[in-house]
Amino acid sequence: MRPPAGDTDEVHPAVAAYDEHVTQTVIPFADACDALGGLGDTGADIRATWSGIRAVIVIGTRCKKPADVPAALTPHLKPTQDAIGKIRAARLDRAYDWHVKAVMEMLQSVSWVVMSAPPAPTSFVKETVGSTDFWANKIRKEYRGKDDKQIDFCDKLKALILDLAAYVKEHHLSGLSWNPRGVELTDAVVADAAAAAAVPAPAAPAKA
Repeated sequence: MRPPAGDTDEVHPAVAAYDEHVTQTVIPFADACDALGGLGDTGADIRATWSGIRAVIVIGTRCKKPADVPAALTPHLKPTQDAIGKIRAARLDRAYDWHVKAVMEMLQSVSWVVMSAPPAPTSFVKETVGSTDFWANKIRKEYRGKDDKQIDFCDKLKALILDLAAYVKEHHLSGLSWNPRGVELTDAVVADAAAAAAVPAPAAPAKA
């Protein structure tokens, strides 16, 4: 979920800001999921979800806007959809039903990448606060004064949504930003964007 090594100087401002969003709120929330001990791989799947969205943002910085954005991005969103599907399908203790429901409500916010105003993507992201809080507030009521990790989970979940809304407002106000002077969106971009979303393998040693 970090920019490729050696490419920091060339990273697009929208990608750099996204990386900051991930560092400040996504990773802390994923860590809060891990800390609870009963959410299985939810934390890892959250990280994978945001890594997949990063790849799509990179596509936007390199490509012209396609005529049908949702259809064109469908194959590129598969890693994100797979990660979300794992969270939805996880078999967890029923004590974590509210947690999973809160997370699933929050995950609706990632659909901003296929939206175009109206409605404004920023408003769409913010609207998930209410539906997420419906379940998070049950957790707060149950664990307030008993388990700080539970409250931390709720607080960081909400912080993630609000920070994502701020990011989208700043860089993608009318929908995912595209590059009018970029290349056409083709299947070849999938591998290119995937490489941008992942930490590259170490370079081979230089020959003597």
